[in-house]
Amino acid sequence: MPAQWPRSLIRAALIEAGYDAAGAEDLRDAMRYLAAVPNRATVGVLLVDDDALRIETDRETQRLLGKFAESRTILLARATHPEPPGAWTLVLRRPVSVETIVDAVRELAPHDTGAASSADD
Repeated sequence: MPAQWPRSLIRAALIEAGYDAAGAEDLRDAMRYLAAVPNRATVGVLLVDDDALRIETDRETQRLLGKFAESRTILLARATHPEPPGAWTLVLRRPVSVETIVDAVRELAPHDTGAASSADD
């Protein structure tokens, strides 16, 4: 399965659930995308796959995530590896269903408080 398929499936499910969702290959690309969006709304949820953190150091990850300190963060972590450092609001261990991910976003950013954006895998 091509690497972008899981990201595309999650993004499609979030859009279908009524969220404004974007995908990026890694955290740097996600942050560049978010910075380029004109009149950017508040980012409700950042969904980060720990595989997307592979090119950043822990310090760089914290710096990038710090730009969205008001956002809640969901980490999709490997089942057998320790989670990377971070102020994660929620950690979901893979394998996890797309439905579980969408439910987690709904819990952290209900529609009545505004739409959420998801950036990453």
